[in-house]
Amino acid sequence: MLAAYTGTNVATLSLVTNSAAAVGSNGTRVTFNAVANTSYRFVVDGFNGATGTVALALSLQSDAFMLTQPTQLTNGFRFNILSLPGLVLRVEAGATFGTWTRIAVLTNTTGTYEFTDYTTTSPNKFYRAAVGAGTSSGSTNPPVLSAPLLLPGGGFQFTILGVTERTVRIDAGPNPLVLSPINTLTNITSPVVFTDTNAAGFDQRYYRARLE
Repeated sequence: MLAAYTGTNVATLSLVTNSAAAVGSNGTRVTFNAVANTSYRFVVDGFNGATGTVALALSLQSDAFMLTQPTQLTNGFRFNILSLPGLVLRVEAGATFGTWTRIAVLTNTTGTYEFTDYTTTSPNKFYRAAVGAGTSSGSTNPPVLSAPLLLPGGGFQFTILGVTERTVRIDAGPNPLVLSPINTLTNITSPVVFTDTNAAGFDQRYYRARLE
């Protein structure tokens, strides 16, 4: 069992979150939104009194973001961008998943940014956001994840499309805003089938692929 608490007195600590290891495993993880200038206490407890050496790793996800609440307007399209406050993002749009053009650069000052595209005229227009200003025009070829498949035994598999002789990093996590690297695929050309053999240890897991 791994747990995170706040407080200064052991007798009055406040639980933030906790997680027990899956059956047959001695490892687990917890994820929470940390607050600046707050001290956190971590507690590890063995099942049925088990003891041993503990290895604890901490990871701060500072560049995660998520697009939510898509809304079709009479004169455009609107969605919200969620991220850590102050993150600089570019918004890109395209008629397919293979061609993207930058349409805006913004600073998500509060952590929630309502973005509206009043230039949309196509019945099929796709949107994505990326960290940084990027280039002013042109197209890119981001990895596309397709054909998701839950395997016997709890593993998870998907196919990576849209990549030619590039290195791709696979990230995973318990929600779209908290993703950490789990694998790096070097100099691959699509289609490539990726299998996460550790997926069985999680009740819920999200994935993304990023060019390196």
